[in-house]
Amino acid sequence: MEGSWYAPLRHFRDMDSVVRCNHYETTSSAGDWSGYVLQKIGKYYYVILFWQENMAWTPYFRVRTDSEPFARLDFEPKEDVIVRRQFRELSERGDPEHNNALCTATAWISPRLMLGALSGSENPSYQLHPLVAFWQHGQHPGTIKLLRCLPNGRMIHQHTILFNGYTEKNHVVMDVNVNVLRDMHVFFEIECDDLAQAVITDTAWDLPGLHITLQSSAPEMHLEPVNDRTLRVVYPARVRSPETMTMHFDLQFSLSDP
Repeated sequence: MEGSWYAPLRHFRDMDSVVRCNHYETTSSAGDWSGYVLQKIGKYYYVILFWQENMAWTPYFRVRTDSEPFARLDFEPKEDVIVRRQFRELSERGDPEHNNALCTATAWISPRLMLGALSGSENPSYQLHPLVAFWQHGQHPGTIKLLRCLPNGRMIHQHTILFNGYTEKNHVVMDVNVNVLRDMHVFFEIECDDLAQAVITDTAWDLPGLHITLQSSAPEMHLEPVNDRTLRVVYPARVRSPETMTMHFDLQFSLSDP
């Protein structure tokens, strides 16, 4: 499929079987995008991953999809869905013969709360989200993403900042190893409606529509407001304090809205 820059969404949405299509900026310095298509065939829903390749810095693209669906779902299950998928990573930076780390992605999917975590990745991109959460509240879904940056907020590629996590029902565990010779900030970026109502401590986050119980082995956190619906919970890793360069997070989620 080829066409103008944002045409993938239009092409996918024109298909009668496509229920939802979304895309995100990913790792490429060429400004490429990736995303997912939710397609209904018969009684099942299929989650299909796609990526869009910029063609030599021109306003055209080529779209590719995975050879197999990421997941097949029945949207009327008696129980919620746990998904586990392994794949070989192909990072745009480094020797192609040695950048194919084996990754494991796990997700827990329910009607109003979705959790995801990644392990094994060696991707150096600052745009990598190795932990994500989505919940239904207000006009827009709430989101939580795990990221890292320099202390001044600058986002740059860094090798050997490694994330290893997994997801279970209502539960995410994540280990972070900041194996670099510079200070870094590891942070959870929270975005949701009514964020002014949030109460965040070292051991619990009371967010609009969502409660999180947190057990951690990590540096003392601080809060950095971004705007009226975005907040960062920041854990600073300092080279002069080696104990701050490894972190462990155990998060238990529960919906607080009826």
